[in-house]
Amino acid sequence: MSADDALSEKLERILTGFKELRMLAKSSGNLGVERNVEHIISHIQTMLESLKKTEAGFSL
Repeated sequence: MSADDALSEKLERILTGFKELRMLAKSSGNLGVERNVEHIISHIQTMLESLKKTEAGFSL
């Protein structure tokens, strides 16, 4: 397994956990936590996308 594969796998597990946390926050009506978790989820998704980019010139 390559380092990128390991990173991707770990980020997928983290993403799953944050999605569960978002659902818990939503069901309890905690809008502040829900919005913050959505923000973190966005960053994790960006990291996953960056691992899949292979074209030259890609940068964050």
